[in-house]
Amino acid sequence: MKSFLLVAKKWLSFPLWIKALSVIIIILVLGYILGIGPFARQTDGVKTVEVKEATIRQTVSASGTLLAKQYAKLHFQTLGKLSLLKVEKGDQVSKGQTIASLDTMSLRATLEKENSDLRSAEATVAKVLDEVKGHDDDESLEQREDRTVAEVARDKAYWDQQKAEKALQDAILKSPVSGTVVDISSMVVGQNVTAADTIEIVDLDGFVFRALVDEIDYGTIKLGQKAEVFLDAFSDEIFEGEVVFIGASMTKTTSGTTAIPVEVKLVQDARFVHGVNGDIEFLTKEAGGVIVIPASVVTRDEDGEFVFLVKGGIARMQKVTLGIETDSEVEVTDGLKTGDVIVTDGVEELSDGQKIR
Repeated sequence: MKSFLLVAKKWLSFPLWIKALSVIIIILVLGYILGIGPFARQTDGVKTVEVKEATIRQTVSASGTLLAKQYAKLHFQTLGKLSLLKVEKGDQVSKGQTIASLDTMSLRATLEKENSDLRSAEATVAKVLDEVKGHDDDESLEQREDRTVAEVARDKAYWDQQKAEKALQDAILKSPVSGTVVDISSMVVGQNVTAADTIEIVDLDGFVFRALVDEIDYGTIKLGQKAEVFLDAFSDEIFEGEVVFIGASMTKTTSGTTAIPVEVKLVQDARFVHGVNGDIEFLTKEAGGVIVIPASVVTRDEDGEFVFLVKGGIARMQKVTLGIETDSEVEVTDGLKTGDVIVTDGVEELSDGQKIR
């Protein structure tokens, strides 16, 4: 204490200009140490933006395929020679219409033979049963054997007849749907065909986009919900639609995740082709005329969410309340107003109260 008083007494004896200079030096040193006044810390590389109102949309994304509501890819179930082809590419067909047939002469002959064999076997069974009539309690071993052989022969004849009838049916192709023939493989009347030879029929008046939505997002999908489809074949266009079907059971995807099928009805477009792949975005939330800022400018801690609000060249932490959130943007429902200026780049280098250039 005595030493301090001696120093102070000596300092007071100095000329006025020396005392003034020493006070200025002390103030500058303290400003540098504390980072205040002209020595306030400044940060380079910071970018700012003025807060404005905008529209924000929250969506759920999935991949899928464009499908005709009515579609059939037909081929013969049996080998044979093509004897009839009633359609060409572009033709309109009705449900149940015969469009092609194999040579059925031998098949019809086989069916007639099997029908005859069946009638004969049924007659034999009827004769045997008539012979053992009234002998339910004293049927001999020979009678039982005759009856069993006749019944087995009848059953075999029945299944042979069914097989021949099925072969004849399989030799005739009928369309299970109404639509347009969009493809016919190299089928030529008079030549043999195989299961690889096909005819495709599509109802071009009705398409849906079928997607597999991850089970995590399943609860956000509702009937009538709006959606936007992006087809690989038309990468620069957006096709609008609405949800018309939500599956009742989950399914496993090729990647092993669990998802549910969802179908979206699209506005008809003449360019649509069955089987085109694409992506879809389901609109889950939307708000217009609200404060929207980049999601990257928001910092979070145990006290909530904050942004750096710029006032007078100083960055101040401003607590905000968030509404709709997406991967790239967030809605601010409280804490900011139109015209405020916030830091967008260099946030990670800032602290509360820093001066920015």
